[in-house]
Amino acid sequence: PGGGIDHGEGVKTSLAREVEEELGIPARDVSSDYKIAHYTIGGVVNGIPRMNLFYYVSIPDYKLKDTDHVAEWRWLTKDEFMEINMSPSYKDRAKLAEVIFK
Repeated sequence: PGGGIDHGEGVKTSLAREVEEELGIPARDVSSDYKIAHYTIGGVVNGIPRMNLFYYVSIPDYKLKDTDHVAEWRWLTKDEFMEINMSPSYKDRAKLAEVIFK
């Protein structure tokens, strides 16, 4: 899932909220043991400097539910990942792929 950290919101709270909003997994079931997998700084969107954070988060084995935030989901190979559209502010997809597919 993707999303933003709301003003005044902490990382743990925003991670849990985004997982619940976009995947339908209750916030109470998102592990508090998370770590940054990768980050980038750069780009400006609507006049706001942007920082992209990517986290490893453990969640229980759930069957994902349809939500208003997800039109489609599927597992990707590394080659497929390299072809998807990402935010224009995120330019170094190859470094992120190294982290995800190691």
